[in-house]
Amino acid sequence: MKSARSRETLANFYSSIDEEDFAYALIQELVHSFLAAEQSGIQDCSACAIQEVLRFYKCSNESGSSGNHLWKRFPPDIQEILIVLFHSQYKPLQKSRKKFPVPIYQSKMGNTFRDWTKNWFYSLLQKVKKETPFKLFHACSVIIKYDLNCTLFLLPHLVVYALLDCTEIEKNEVCAEILTVLRNSEQLSAMNDLCHLSSQIVFSVVDHLTKWIHHHQNEIASKTSGRSLGLRLSQDKNFQSVNACLSNIPQILLAKAAFACQAYARALLHLEKYLKEFPDHLENHIGFIQKIYASMDDADGVAGVAAIRKEEPTLKDLILENEANGDMQAAFACYEKAIKLYPNEVSYYGGLLKCFLAMDQPTTAVSYANGILSERPEWKDNLNPFRIEAAWQLSNWENLESYLEEEENKDDWTVGVGNILYLANKKDVAGFEKYIDAIRGRQMAPLSAASMEKGAYLRGYEYLIRMHMLTDLQEAVLSIFNLNLSDRSPSKTVSLFNEILPTISLRRNLLQSSSRYQEPIHNLHRVLLKIGKEKIPEFSSKFDQEITKCWLQSARLARKNGFYQRAYSCLLEAGTKNSADFFMEKTKWLWNKGEKEQAIYCLQKGISEHFPSIQTKKSSSLNLSTDDQLICAKAKLLLAIYSEESSIVDSGSLIEMYKEVVNLQPDWEASHFHLAKYYDKILNTTEIPDAKAEIMAKVVKNFGTSLKHGCKNVYHSLPRLLDIWFDLGTLQGVDGNGSSSKKLSGSWKSTAACLERISNMVQELYGSVPLYLFLTAFPQLISRICHSHSSVSGPLQKLISRLLVSYPQQSMWMMMAVSKSSYPTRSKRCKQIFQEAILLNPGLGKYINDTTRLADKLIDLSNKNVGDTNRLSISENFSSLLKLIDDRNFSQVMLPLQTQMIVTLPNGYVSSFDYNAFPFTPVFIQGFEDTVEVFPSLQKPKKLIVKGSDGKLYPIMCKPKDDLRKDCRLMEFNNLVNRYLKIDPEARRRQLYIRTYAVVPLNEECGLIEWVPNLHGLRLILSKLYRLKGLFVTGREIRAMMPSKTATFEEKLNIFKTKFLPRFPPVFHEWFKIIFPDPTAWYHARLAYARTTAVMSMVGYIVGLGDRHGENILFDSSCGDSVHVDLNCLFNKGETMEYPECVPFRLTHNMVDAMGPTGYEGAFRKACEVTMRVMRSRTDALMSVLRPFVHDPLVEWSRSKHSKAQHDGEIINEQGLTHVKDIELRLNGIIKYKNKQQGLPLSIEGQVNHLIQEAVDIRNLSQMYIGWAAYM
Repeated sequence: MKSARSRETLANFYSSIDEEDFAYALIQELVHSFLAAEQSGIQDCSACAIQEVLRFYKCSNESGSSGNHLWKRFPPDIQEILIVLFHSQYKPLQKSRKKFPVPIYQSKMGNTFRDWTKNWFYSLLQKVKKETPFKLFHACSVIIKYDLNCTLFLLPHLVVYALLDCTEIEKNEVCAEILTVLRNSEQLSAMNDLCHLSSQIVFSVVDHLTKWIHHHQNEIASKTSGRSLGLRLSQDKNFQSVNACLSNIPQILLAKAAFACQAYARALLHLEKYLKEFPDHLENHIGFIQKIYASMDDADGVAGVAAIRKEEPTLKDLILENEANGDMQAAFACYEKAIKLYPNEVSYYGGLLKCFLAMDQPTTAVSYANGILSERPEWKDNLNPFRIEAAWQLSNWENLESYLEEEENKDDWTVGVGNILYLANKKDVAGFEKYIDAIRGRQMAPLSAASMEKGAYLRGYEYLIRMHMLTDLQEAVLSIFNLNLSDRSPSKTVSLFNEILPTISLRRNLLQSSSRYQEPIHNLHRVLLKIGKEKIPEFSSKFDQEITKCWLQSARLARKNGFYQRAYSCLLEAGTKNSADFFMEKTKWLWNKGEKEQAIYCLQKGISEHFPSIQTKKSSSLNLSTDDQLICAKAKLLLAIYSEESSIVDSGSLIEMYKEVVNLQPDWEASHFHLAKYYDKILNTTEIPDAKAEIMAKVVKNFGTSLKHGCKNVYHSLPRLLDIWFDLGTLQGVDGNGSSSKKLSGSWKSTAACLERISNMVQELYGSVPLYLFLTAFPQLISRICHSHSSVSGPLQKLISRLLVSYPQQSMWMMMAVSKSSYPTRSKRCKQIFQEAILLNPGLGKYINDTTRLADKLIDLSNKNVGDTNRLSISENFSSLLKLIDDRNFSQVMLPLQTQMIVTLPNGYVSSFDYNAFPFTPVFIQGFEDTVEVFPSLQKPKKLIVKGSDGKLYPIMCKPKDDLRKDCRLMEFNNLVNRYLKIDPEARRRQLYIRTYAVVPLNEECGLIEWVPNLHGLRLILSKLYRLKGLFVTGREIRAMMPSKTATFEEKLNIFKTKFLPRFPPVFHEWFKIIFPDPTAWYHARLAYARTTAVMSMVGYIVGLGDRHGENILFDSSCGDSVHVDLNCLFNKGETMEYPECVPFRLTHNMVDAMGPTGYEGAFRKACEVTMRVMRSRTDALMSVLRPFVHDPLVEWSRSKHSKAQHDGEIINEQGLTHVKDIELRLNGIIKYKNKQQGLPLSIEGQVNHLIQEAVDIRNLSQMYIGWAAYM
């Protein structure tokens, strides 16, 4: 579900060399060194080290030896190497003690990275006093000088053992070495290879020491009570030795050194640790935080810092903020102001030149730079690289040559690219290839440093972009050289030309959709295309087309990011060659800018110029190619949509405009979908029954036709189509039974005919639309099986039975709870569907019977009264379940996992009857592990381990005494929200989603829940952290602090502020640092936490989700995601409880604290706004899914006083109608909860801000029920 997100934990941490896992990892590392050795002498050293390590751990194939278990862990190919080396006769040389300088770094013994690591290793080895660790590290010392990977693996462990044994003077020497490296990194203006790599070694050592401290702390905490932990730690010599060294390394120094090394996530981690120690220093370092976020291309983080800044931002702050947001126009204005105020500060002139280049004004950049340098020639080193970049962007080779001759710093990236392009233009193949290899080599040191950490891809992404550019440059230039060969035939030349450009375009599509990474590549591609145009004039027009396309891509990127001035500049560059793509992009640019009339005029003009053959609205008269018809249809559809949104034409004209698109592209899903959407809009404003019924038919017809041609909009089209069919049938059914329906009075016959037409249309879809599309609306179909009108109920049962035949595994699980309904009509209709399905496929009868029997056994298991036991046995307590599964004739029943229950739509959304909607090999239930774990909560849920047909084990939770039907429906709603988040560019860029899992109700009181691994409840996490800090508060103490039930508002507020909050300080941030010790993993886990929390907060607010106490919000220790469980407190039910809930979602001080120094500003707020915008833009589709709740027999809105047996038909629940209406109001921005009066709709930003303020308001939190734990 997630792409490029870190999943590291403490699993790869070894606290001691005595651990078998450490021994295994070390031997693997040494074997790799042995196999990779290129010289026999180095291989001998590796062999000697392996021999000694094997003997140290007594690792052999002898069954009685203590190391035999370790031996068995190695694969046979490695065992073959080890068995030889275990019996070899190498003799390691005994090294005499050496005197090492302090510090070694940058001394004669530490001038190169390899020398420094080797000599620091030997120096540390002399500090290890205990015989056992000394013996192991000494055994490995023979390979240290030759194999860097072994050194990197061992060095952090060696530092720990040195600190545990050495004297105070020696400890100071270790600290001095570390501090020297860090201070040198902090002070260097330009990082060299030694600095990059040695700093990374120090970072790895610091990480290991931090993990060791946490591990040791946990070990001591497990053996003592929370409040005496501090005393035990102060008496522990080992803990104090390591902790003293770690405490001597200032966090702010680590932060600055990491920033200099471009390890930005690490810089943020250490800076935040520093600010936790010195919270009063936040305002002093707020600029540093913003700089880090800007360097990580985290615009949300930059915005968050701006929001919490107390003082007026400086010009530097504003420049940083604007550059991070990509707003170079605003940054340009700031630089101009800065130059007026500080005319002798060269960096501002460089910034101004950077803006010129970013705004595609290289000519201006050159003129400006030349003007400045004529007055201040001493600034040449600072400003010349900008002239070089401008020259190569302009393809001004003469100027480029002169600027390159003046440049002294040949290592600069921009200068390097300029040199490569200059050589390419000269057609100097040898020089070109030599120089490009040299530039590529210079990118390796920072990439190598990044690769020493987990999350290397993200940290080194900027350098990977450079490598990408170099590859594009090399391949394109060499291809141009080949194209220019005179002996090549014209056909071969055309073939070669057609191979170059698609490859470059495909590679560009793999990049992150950020202007920071895309634009440099667009600029380079345009220069390469210009070179190609100059060198091969016969392809001049083709190169021009590609250059125009490149400008349009830049314009599109700028427009989507909201940079309209930049988009305009790109359009001007592209506008010399007018095309359909150009006028479409210009139209969207005008529309996004708010110039709606101009946008429509531009679109109309473009259509008339490019498609002059359109004289009539009938496609038969068009003289257009198939491709042109599609382009014309897209333009016409955009014109219709814009005309509708700006309300400039009447309904009749708009319908004709949409129909014209349908005529142009009758096989295009979008044309029919938008026509149906507009008819649906008209439907809501029509009151005349005959007209209403006629429009219903048109809506159904066009939604149905759209589904025949594609499924991109199936989650809107199909639910709405079915909704209209069902609702018209319900109204007709009521009228037909003799009731007086005001809506249909006097028009019963015409609406009856309309219903028949719609029923026929729907039935016609059964054969013309792939059945898997109907599976997407299966819950809606099931919710209406008690429909009162035969024109609906008959075809509906027929459809469900066909789905059951085609997709029995998924359908049966989804129908299980209905088949066991306590409402007789529902269970009866369900049985009729089973019978119809068996008539279609007689073999299905046994499967239905077996699945039903299995469900019955699982219900028995769920409801089993267990008393105080926490374990049950399948063989002893549920032998009938075992007997059922072990029966050789038992049907294959699929395990109801989310991945197997959700339809996968085809790529490109083109519906196909032979497409497999469930592409994964199904996993069937083969059996069960004997032990059933019973959880100690009130309902006593049970964890059952299922044996899958793929040989894997799958835990599932059997939950009794809890209605999971609402959980199931909300999970389906969440899956739909996820789909819309996935296709929205802003949401996709932020990787916004809700964590979902399978929920399968078995009846009205129990069901199955897919087990999600690695989850930890918020209350449990916080309780452990408080215990570690000696701050644990018992339940008895909490109850003693509680206000009485009759306490006033002010009394509750005072108790909350003076008693609860001081006892429960914010500690949640520490969980992320402990669980995700790697900085990149930590940063992404915290980002995932903030964003998943934000998405679920907004979705929860919309559907009125309550009861978000500490056990119902869990966190994934593999990635930081928040996961919500127990979702049945819906539709603002929390407001009606004995202690009414006063907050829209959970955002307590601990949760805010874990989001970092900016709190809910930044990532959380922006994710909330994007999620709310996506939901608002999809209101129609979301409401189409929510409306069936009104009729859903699986959702009990309120306890009925009447017998269930009295309900023999479909229920229309008035309370349900009210709830659905409230949801629609919230989606439209109207604040309505806590019985407040509804006002005017708020903007998205206004609504989100209001909700956040309500959630964090201490006055609200103080009134919450004590079990909700607002103080945590």
